[in-house]
Amino acid sequence: MRARFSPPGMVREDGGIEQDFFKPKSVLLVAEKRWGLDECAALLKGLERHGVGRWGDIGAELLPQWDDNQIRVRAAKVLGSQSLARYVGWKGNADAVAAEFAKNRAIGEATGCCSAAQPQVEAAPLPEPSTCYVLVRSLPERECQLWTDDCTVPSVAQSDRCTLCSRGWGTYATKRECLTPPAQGPGPVGGSPIDPNSYPSPVSPWMPSACSSDTRSRLDSRASDASSVCPHLQPGLSHWEDSQTWDSVGGGVPSNWASVTLPSNTRVLVTACSFGSGAKLRSINIPPSSELIFDDSDLMLTIGSIWVGGRLTIGNPSCRVKSNIMLSFDSQLSGDADLGIQVWEGGQLDMHGAWFNATWTRLSATVNPGQNWVTLQEKVNWQPNQLVAVMTSTFRDEASNQNEVMTVKSVESGGKKVVFTSSFEHHHYGGSEYQTEVALLSRGITLQGSPESESRSKGGHVKIMGQARLQGVAAYRMGQRNLLGFYPFHFHMVGWVNGKSYVKGCAVYNSFYRCFAVHGTHNLLLQDNVAFHAAGNCYYLEDGVEEHNRFEHNLAAFVHVIGKPAGGPSQSGTTHVQDWSGLAQPADAAAAGFYVSNSNNAFVGNAASGGWAGFSFPRLESPIGDYSWMTNFVPHKRPLLLFDSNTVHSSGYYFNMAGGIYVGGKLWINKGDYDKLYYNSGRWAHDTRDEQGDPATMTFTNNKAWLAQWGISHWGDRVRVDRWEAHDCTRGANVFGDASLSNALITGQSTNAWSDFPGNLWELDPIAGFRWYDTSVRTVLSNIKFRNFALQSNVEATIRPSVWYTMPASDEFKPSYISASRGITYENVDFRAFLNNAPIDTGASRYFNWIDWDGSASRRGKATVIGSWPPWWQSDSGCDLDSSSGSWICNWLPWRGVARLDVHVSGYTAVVNTYSAVPPTTENRAGYAAQFGYRGDQKRSTVITRNEGITGVTGSGGWYVHFQEGAPQSMQVYPTLLPPGMSIMFATRYPSGTTFSIKRTFMWYPGFNSQLSQAGSLWDVQYGNGESYYFDDKHLYIRMTDPGDASVPAPFTYDGVTVWGERTTSLVYDITATNLNCYKAWGQFCSMSDQWNDIPDFLPDGYKSWTEAYCYDIAPDQTQTCAQQASNGKCDNSIMFNNLGDYAAEVGSYCAVACKRCTQGAAVCGDKLPPASGGRTCAQRRDAGDCYKDWVKRNGYCSRSCGFCTGGGAAPCVDRTPSDGISCSQRKTWGSCSESWMVDNHYCDVTCGRCSSSGSSSLPPSPPPPLPPSPSPPPPLGSTGCVDKTPPDGISCAQRKMWSNCADAWLVTGGFCDATCGRCSSSSSCVDSAPTDGISCAQRKTWGNCVDAWLVTGGFCDATCGRCSSSGACVDKSPTDGISCAQRKTWGNCADSWLVTGGFCDATCGRCGSTGSCVDTTPPDGYSCAQRSTWGNCNDGWLVTAGFCDATCGRCGSSGSCVDSTPPDGYSCAQRKSWGNCNDGWLVTGGFCDATCGRCQPGPAGSTTESATSSKGPGLVQGAGGSSSSATASANASASTNSTAATSNASATASAANASDPKSSATDSANAPSVTNSSVATSDPGPPPDVGAPSESDAVLPTGVTCNDPFAATLPICAANSGPRASSLSGSAWAAANASRWSTPRAPRQPDAPGDLPVPRSPRPPPPPPSPPPVPPPPSPRPLPPPAPPT
Repeated sequence: MRARFSPPGMVREDGGIEQDFFKPKSVLLVAEKRWGLDECAALLKGLERHGVGRWGDIGAELLPQWDDNQIRVRAAKVLGSQSLARYVGWKGNADAVAAEFAKNRAIGEATGCCSAAQPQVEAAPLPEPSTCYVLVRSLPERECQLWTDDCTVPSVAQSDRCTLCSRGWGTYATKRECLTPPAQGPGPVGGSPIDPNSYPSPVSPWMPSACSSDTRSRLDSRASDASSVCPHLQPGLSHWEDSQTWDSVGGGVPSNWASVTLPSNTRVLVTACSFGSGAKLRSINIPPSSELIFDDSDLMLTIGSIWVGGRLTIGNPSCRVKSNIMLSFDSQLSGDADLGIQVWEGGQLDMHGAWFNATWTRLSATVNPGQNWVTLQEKVNWQPNQLVAVMTSTFRDEASNQNEVMTVKSVESGGKKVVFTSSFEHHHYGGSEYQTEVALLSRGITLQGSPESESRSKGGHVKIMGQARLQGVAAYRMGQRNLLGFYPFHFHMVGWVNGKSYVKGCAVYNSFYRCFAVHGTHNLLLQDNVAFHAAGNCYYLEDGVEEHNRFEHNLAAFVHVIGKPAGGPSQSGTTHVQDWSGLAQPADAAAAGFYVSNSNNAFVGNAASGGWAGFSFPRLESPIGDYSWMTNFVPHKRPLLLFDSNTVHSSGYYFNMAGGIYVGGKLWINKGDYDKLYYNSGRWAHDTRDEQGDPATMTFTNNKAWLAQWGISHWGDRVRVDRWEAHDCTRGANVFGDASLSNALITGQSTNAWSDFPGNLWELDPIAGFRWYDTSVRTVLSNIKFRNFALQSNVEATIRPSVWYTMPASDEFKPSYISASRGITYENVDFRAFLNNAPIDTGASRYFNWIDWDGSASRRGKATVIGSWPPWWQSDSGCDLDSSSGSWICNWLPWRGVARLDVHVSGYTAVVNTYSAVPPTTENRAGYAAQFGYRGDQKRSTVITRNEGITGVTGSGGWYVHFQEGAPQSMQVYPTLLPPGMSIMFATRYPSGTTFSIKRTFMWYPGFNSQLSQAGSLWDVQYGNGESYYFDDKHLYIRMTDPGDASVPAPFTYDGVTVWGERTTSLVYDITATNLNCYKAWGQFCSMSDQWNDIPDFLPDGYKSWTEAYCYDIAPDQTQTCAQQASNGKCDNSIMFNNLGDYAAEVGSYCAVACKRCTQGAAVCGDKLPPASGGRTCAQRRDAGDCYKDWVKRNGYCSRSCGFCTGGGAAPCVDRTPSDGISCSQRKTWGSCSESWMVDNHYCDVTCGRCSSSGSSSLPPSPPPPLPPSPSPPPPLGSTGCVDKTPPDGISCAQRKMWSNCADAWLVTGGFCDATCGRCSSSSSCVDSAPTDGISCAQRKTWGNCVDAWLVTGGFCDATCGRCSSSGACVDKSPTDGISCAQRKTWGNCADSWLVTGGFCDATCGRCGSTGSCVDTTPPDGYSCAQRSTWGNCNDGWLVTAGFCDATCGRCGSSGSCVDSTPPDGYSCAQRKSWGNCNDGWLVTGGFCDATCGRCQPGPAGSTTESATSSKGPGLVQGAGGSSSSATASANASASTNSTAATSNASATASAANASDPKSSATDSANAPSVTNSSVATSDPGPPPDVGAPSESDAVLPTGVTCNDPFAATLPICAANSGPRASSLSGSAWAAANASRWSTPRAPRQPDAPGDLPVPRSPRPPPPPPSPPPVPPPPSPRPLPPPAPPT
């Protein structure tokens, strides 16, 4: 069948697709420049004329298109030598060059450098940076772009732009080839694509020709049924057709084309008798006190508008009408803006049509063309003549529409079989993998646009600003294309609905714009709804603030983009701009079934068919539209409330990196383009956070995708996809960031033979079950089954479908260890299609790797490292080279993980993600990295380029880095990733005699820093902790380790699998060769010729490469895995404990995890050396007594040597000598052995006899046994039982007193010398804690340091300085500029605010007795407070409210001040008073010059009086700080002498212009002359004019915002509202972030111009020059300190 309907040559004999049929017949990569024979001849001529090294001269004369480095590389090739150092200055003709080449080749062959006996996979060389044509979009018509590869991309998100032309698919040599559509696939059998214009309209209800004679009596009899729950049966209803209903408004029964307003306080019933046939009304207005009720009878009404201030009722939840009611909206009766139903705030819309079971369900069996019935999974009660849509089961539904709309003939088989009036034209799949949806489009209540609306794409709309309960309502030909806010069903800024509104069982069919829009509305339920054939995003969360809405069991199908679809050849996507004529919302270029601008909503059991995506989660960094003012609210950071049991299919195909579920794209307001909306469809990540703002994970559970490009395409920081299914997708899933995919089924090809999937592989991202990414992620896959992946050997390797696929294109962004798996199973998989890792010449291709933690993916059955194609990844003889994928598969071992080093040579290498990447061409190769010992044809190496980053396997192999340019003067090696407990023996070459300075630096933990010492042998380095190096006169060796610190990101662990965090640049080995004297290429390299033994020798057998052991399974032999051993009951067999290898010996046994002896990944108790150890081993630290230092045990250092591993905490017993140098024998002689400080610190344990019989000392120590009673010396006078406890250093108490040590803290707290020092009468002692610099307290007191802050706050010298009686000390904190407090006091600086607020000089300046200090904050204009006081500015409002000059102006005793708010015209209050303006209304009501004019009223001291502010209107609301608007006004009406004063004309103009605008005052006041110094801390000028300041009502809130809004509910202006109010989960966070917006009162209006002419303002005197500060005296000499106490 497939071959019958396919073009010749497309289908093979076995029915498979011949992919060569789709390939372009010729593809040429057009480069900007090519190296050919002419260029080679020019180079040879240049070498003859100028010689080697004169690349600039050669280029300028002969090769102007080529740079110096490119010419140098070409010269190296023609001479046959990678290093040209020995050729510098050499000249020769073509024959001489050929001779040199032959000589160098002979050397290479003799040393084995030119052979390749070992199995190798050759990389496909990349062309020069090239150009090509790429497909931007294929629908509705093909659009192509000329592309030039560019590696200088701004971010990792655009890394694929570097090698797009060489990626191996989707590129064309000419525009004509690109624009030529490929031959179509076999396609559907039995019919052509369906024209949506042919879809039938809903069947009109039966309409009575006239009202029958008994209708009125029937209605009258029903009207008396007071017990009925049906609204149309309740008593007290007025009939529309009764003239008495309209008596109160006059005019009788409304006629055709009338605009009707219902009488107030009336409930009007509409019946079949209310209107004649074909009745039309312009509008119906329902006042707040009235209700319009529809009878349960067939009815059709054509109308323009219905405005609902009261209630519009058709049934209710307990009485759903069974009749057919149709409201048809005709634009001839009303303008487009009013066309439809608008429910005002306070209004209520109730529509409850007939109940139909299963508004949508799924097929239970496949439908074939010619068939006229379907079998369903659920029972239905659908009626004859109703419309049903059966959805497509093809990949690209817009390219070949197979969505069919059928008319019901009958329902059979108990409701699970539906027979239609016509036959199907296409297949609709209902197989085992997935089943197509079947949906009912008809409802009992229908709202429709008139037939004329089709041509204009403008139908009616339902806009709800009050309450609405909708059930069983259909909208047909509704919505208005590209008019924001005009949608079929639109909940507009309702706030929290709290169950008062919902939409259930409704339908939208043939919508001109959207389906169900939720705008500024929260907690709304949308359930069991159907939307089919709609333009623009369908289920739509509009502005990004909508939260806690629940979308449950809804269907969106056949959704159309508006304008050009979003596309693009790379992950950068395409950008679309708001255009009111064609694209009012640019995200409609990527229209989705469900558009989720805020993730904090629930989606359960929904289905999406078609659309650019099924579910779209664009990134919004702030809300748009009516909520764009909420700039501190970040929608893309909101948590995903719930996403469970949803399905999606037939979407994502417009953009190669889109998916059925697409978390990506970005929508924003472009402030630089008139606030237009912009949308980009590319890679934009979500940073999901929880309600507290902490990092959270987007979680998707129990979802399913088919025929959906990438089933789920997620760009974000954290994601979990669990219980996932994907069938017939180009990619089963794409998850980004810290990501897990678990418990999934991914099918490569289903049994749906009519899906048209995949079609032309050349234009698809290569098909794979899963694609491992190359950077910026940590991905864990667990419990995944891959099914039905066949080898397509006829397909080119680069695009051949496979189970696993890599991302090999970039040389800048290349993977470290970022990928892991476990629990992988396969069903019907050809393992020649196991992995597609294209061997191309890039870092991403060379360094691809993942760890298969249980060997299930590799089918080895034990932990496996799967590495890329270079032999660099062959870590031992047990590795296998997978021939189909070219990857190395090796056993993982606990000491052999995956690590990464970034080697930086300044000016030569390119740092990742810094716009400096170079193309991955041969000219940019930097050398190679190789394992130790393997040379010649056994060489295990990989190319390194100038783009930094080397990834490989740790262990005993060693990493040798070879720069072809020679030896660098300096380089930095960053251990970007070294897994815990692992190390890398790093080596590189240097000339003989080189000396080094090497530092290891921790960016955030400088205490760990160390200068590496030169070791005497390589052995010393091998067993060190990374703090030494060895140079054998050829190779520099460093054992690189990472002890870890808090700057390393926490590991990402899921389902028992861990991916470690990467450091980036927080740890570096900085290597400098201190004596290289040579010409340096690139300013760094001394040339070195290549030698056969450049690669170092093997490390010795038994080399322990790990720094500490962790619990992992190591099998005792290769015959069985640990899991098998455990299942066979061998955990306690001797095989588990005998002949342990070194690592297993540290762990304690083989198979420790499987046998449940420890937890996988847990650290094994061992000897971990601390950083900055200075070369000391744990044994040396133990013998020095370090085991008893708290930080050693707390951080797990040297645990085995210290005896911490036994569980008893026993450490070796040693004599740890006190730091004062007094020997343990002396201590014992003096009787100090039992002193607590000796025992607690384990000093002299051996000498003092504290060792146990086992030779260990317990930690922590046991208290010493009590000493035998002995006579006590007589107590000092006035005390009882006060004795001298002798200090442990042997110095007598008398000596200590003579040396003035009595107040030393260690003597006092230790209880030493209490009697001699006279401390016996104190219940608590005030002591001298000696300063840490060794200067005595007596000297400090002599030098006047007693009030220095560091002495006081540190508790130093309290006794000497006389601070003992104070509950708290007043001290001098010295100013940071070195000027003493005495000088500051002399200069009159004591009241300077920076001194007071900083706590400087409190004692000297006499601020000690104050509970709070009154200070002078100096004005920012440079004039002193004294000058301000002299000029009479002390009452200026901007000085008072900002707190300037409080001390000088005498405002210290006031809790608040009556102040002068300076008039905004620049004239002073003194001038206003002298001109007699004090009583001018604009001065009084504006609160200007209150102090000068004497308007301050008695009240609390210094408070602003009510009389000065009471007349200022509703803007005066107390803010968070309790201040009134006058303070804000005065702060904003400032007048700095440095500012240009506004003229009276400008003031008058502004005042007049604003006189009629009540909103203008805030803006005008804020625009008054202001202080020009940007450092001034002024009051917030208040909300912007479009927001307004809050008042006691909601009236002054932003447009559309009420106290019911979740984000306004916490505002002070709403707090007074009565009644319970639902709180938003985000409300408190938003309110806190926007507190300043609402807590600042509105500034008063700027006044009208004064009536009198102004008097010119007198200039202020210039400030005097500042006096130079005196030179501080030199410090006094410091005498030597007394002997230090023991530590």
